[in-house]
Amino acid sequence: MTPFEIVFGLLTVIASLALTQVVAAAVNLIRHASSVRFSWLLTMWMWLAFATTIGNWGAMWGSRHLAAWPSWLVLLSLAMTIGQYAFSALVCPAETTGEPLDLRDFYRREKGKFIPAYLALVVFAILQNIALRDTYPAWFSDTVYSLVLGAFAVAALVSKSLRVQGVAATVLVATSIAFIANACNIGPA
Repeated sequence: MTPFEIVFGLLTVIASLALTQVVAAAVNLIRHASSVRFSWLLTMWMWLAFATTIGNWGAMWGSRHLAAWPSWLVLLSLAMTIGQYAFSALVCPAETTGEPLDLRDFYRREKGKFIPAYLALVVFAILQNIALRDTYPAWFSDTVYSLVLGAFAVAALVSKSLRVQGVAATVLVATSIAFIANACNIGPA
């Protein structure tokens, strides 16, 4: 096995756990829909957890050409993927058992936890872009892109206006679709 395959395998396991969090929560909410008060804002953030997990996993494929994986790069990649798991776990409500669940209230209560977790992902992405600048031609544009996404997330976090929070979440969701398409363009080695 190559160093990339070992690291990619480990990160894939953690990314799979993050996806499991989001998918299991969505299925649980659908299963108990009659006792759930829906929230578009929370749904968009849950989608963002799903999309960034897939996008970040797919983007890792771009590192397959690296001959060496120094410990700092392994640890940075591991921290980012663990952060992805934390974001996914924090944005998803715990399993409901048919008791009433107000997702709007959950969003208001918990956004102070899951949006900072998303912002940590943005920071990790920027650090990784900068660290790989010698081997990653798009490092600067991706760093600027990450900074813009971070600004929208900060707006969602600090604004008391649901309209501002909604616009920020909509922009993040819209860009996440492009991120998945670009990051998961997996081709031959």
